[in-house]
Order: sequence, then structure tokens, then C-alpha cells
Amino acid sequence: MHSLPPRPAFAGASSAASSSREGAASRVQRRSASPSRDRNSSRSDAESSSSALRLALPSRPPADTTYARPERVAFFSYGPARELRFDSSAKRRFREPPTGVDLGHRFGAAVWREEQNEHLDSLIETLQRLPSSSTRPHPLLEARVVTWRGMMTRLCSAWHERSSDYPKGWEMNVQRVGDTLYIEEVVTAASLADKAAHANNERQRTMAYHGYAFESFCTAPLSDDKTSAQPDADGWSGDVNTNEQWCEIVRTSLGGHGVLIGGETDCVIESHGGNEAEGVELKTSMVLRNQRDEVRFEKKMLRFYMQAFLLGIPNVFVGFRDHQGKLQSTHRFRTLEMPRLVRNKPHAWHPSQGLSFGAEILSFLELHIPSQEASSSDPAIWRLSFDAPFTHVQLRQLEAHEVKTLSQDDGPARVGFLKREHYAWLRAELDKRQERSSANA
Repeated sequence: MHSLPPRPAFAGASSAASSSREGAASRVQRRSASPSRDRNSSRSDAESSSSALRLALPSRPPADTTYARPERVAFFSYGPARELRFDSSAKRRFREPPTGVDLGHRFGAAVWREEQNEHLDSLIETLQRLPSSSTRPHPLLEARVVTWRGMMTRLCSAWHERSSDYPKGWEMNVQRVGDTLYIEEVVTAASLADKAAHANNERQRTMAYHGYAFESFCTAPLSDDKTSAQPDADGWSGDVNTNEQWCEIVRTSLGGHGVLIGGETDCVIESHGGNEAEGVELKTSMVLRNQRDEVRFEKKMLRFYMQAFLLGIPNVFVGFRDHQGKLQSTHRFRTLEMPRLVRNKPHAWHPSQGLSFGAEILSFLELHIPSQEASSSDPAIWRLSFDAPFTHVQLRQLEAHEVKTLSQDDGPARVGFLKREHYAWLRAELDKRQERSSANA
């Protein structure tokens, strides 16, 4: 079982970070980036001929690394119209759902979020509001990595992906401001269109809805929220609106790399007797009818585990449904106990190995993406990718025309993929830090 050590300070390079850097450096290859040959690929490097770097997956499991216990530093909500709120208005409490309910209940009343590229905007804007300290840098300057949980989950699952029954590739954009790496998902017009088509597929939308409906049956407004409707007699707490989310931001450290991670927390088990409320990750899966189903589910548990573990969520509550969408049973897993359930099995997964390779990827990025002056108005953007045959991750610098496409939407002006106002704020904070450093020299 991979336990959580206490949170170390961000400042300074730890021995764990040095170790992961050495491991990453020993397996780096330089090559010419070849054009993409997949007509259906969303990759934007088809015209690129720039040099690329490859980090090979190790031939044997990487040595264990450290992951600090996540410390919650901020939270925010998305409202019914996807508006950003700096409060807990979307926070929900957990309650046991009734079994036998129809997870297709009120499907036609659902409000579906419009697919769009949200970048890191809400994450950075929330963190900007944190107060500065006279004794330590602002959290955004102190961290070495700022990203969403989804990106960290992919980085820390890459080691296991090549042995997956259905391996999935990914691409991320990376921008360095000062000493901090900002990492986001690659979202293109083509990928948004693919997501929209996928969402409009009746079968796919129905399956997705089952998960959202399960959340409605498993949650209720906070006990002190008198303005929200309470669950009805059948346990339904309100129609699905996928715009609404409550998100937390945690400060942690992976292999000595200070990381700020934002992600959704589905609900919390309310505290009693002064204990801290515990977060709950809600998931649905098909009922387990035979050993084959059990093996498939236990493989899927890796993603459940990693999503909860990285954000410091101690509970994963799973609803098992049949083909008709009826909830047949539920089970609550303690996150830290999940790896033990697959130990010594042929399909066992070892989270420490995934975390270690994730730390190596961060070291790889830190080694090969140069630090830039925050005053740069034309920052370099890098593309990190992982795809078939899943033997390496690849890093290359985007060309000027590719960087330009990152800000060619109807949204706010950007420097790289960061909002211009966020970039200006970071520049000002870095200038202040430099002035203080010069004054103390």
C-alpha cells in the first residue's frame, strides 16, 4: 500500500527530485518529430519537423518515490450556467442511495455542459486570490507544477497504460513561467467536435447520464443549506446539470516536485465531533457477473484509485448497475486500501510504480524546458505526448503558427495558453520577488 508522508516544503530541490531527474536523464533520446499519419488524430504537429525529445519507459519498475499528503489550500464552485464562484455553493454531502433505482430517471430534464476549452483559467484565478506572505512566496510562484487532476492522473498512469487492454494516448501543452510549469490538456476544434459527436450519441449519452444520476441519488445539499430543495421520497436530489461542480485545490509534492492540483470533489461525508469532512469520489460500473467481470473491474480500479489518491480523497463509492440502468448494489472502498485488493493477482497494479514514472516525467519536463523571463511576450509552448506503441513520452517545442492557434478562439486574450491578465499578474509577482532578492543581496 502506498502511504502518504507528511507534506514537505516546496522550496529547494529534494533528494527525491534529484533521483527522478537522474532516472529520467538516463533514458532521454533526441529525434526528429515525424508528421502524424493518423487522419483522425487531433494532434496539431502534422506540419512540424522540429527536434523532439523522448523519455523511454523504464525496462523495469521504477524505484519508489514520495507523494506528500495533499493539503487543501482553496476551493471554488461552478454554478448552473458554468459561472465561476469563489464559494462552496456547489458542495454536496454524501448519503446512501436507495438500491433498485433507475439511473435513467429524468434523463430528458438534464442540462448538458457545452464542450469548450477552459484551459487553467478557473484554477489560476482562484489561486491568485490567496494572500501573499512576507515569509514565503505566493503559492503560484512556490509551486513547480500547476495543473488539473486529470493531467496528473494521466502522467501517473502512463507506466501501466502499455499493459492496459485498451491503452489510451494523450497530449498536453506545457508553458513555463519563471520556475513553474503550467500543464493543460490539448483541446482543438477537431477534438471538441469529436467530444460533441460522442456526447450526442444516444448510447454514450445514456451511459454518461447514469453516472450523473448516481450522483444525484448519492448526494444532497449541505445540512445547513436551507435554500436548496432536499431529496424527495425516492432519494432523487434534483435534476442533472453538468455545469455544476465543486472543486478543491491541493498543494502536494511528487518526487520532490511541488505541485498544485485542482479537481472536482463529488461530495463529502459531513464531519461529526470536530472531525474533518471526508471527500468521496463517486463512480458507476456494470454489475460483476463472473470472474471476467471482476478482473475487468479490478483493472479499472487503478484509475479510480489514482483520481482519489492524487486529490487526497479517502473514499471511493461505487454503484453497480445492470444493462437497463438499474442500481443493483453499492460498495464503499477506502482509497488507501484499494491496491491491496489486487495484490499478488496476475493483473495487479502497483501505484508506487505509476507515481514514480509520473515524477520522472516532471523531472524530464523540468530538465528540458528552459526557464523564461516572465516579461517575455512570446513564450515558448511545448507539446508532451504519449501514444502507440506506448514505449515513451515525447516532448517538442511548438512552432509559432501552432502557438498562435492556442489563442484563436472567442475567449479572452492569451499569452501562450494563459489568460493575458493572469500572465501579467505572474510577471508582476516575479518582478516583486526579484526586487526583494536584489534588495537582500
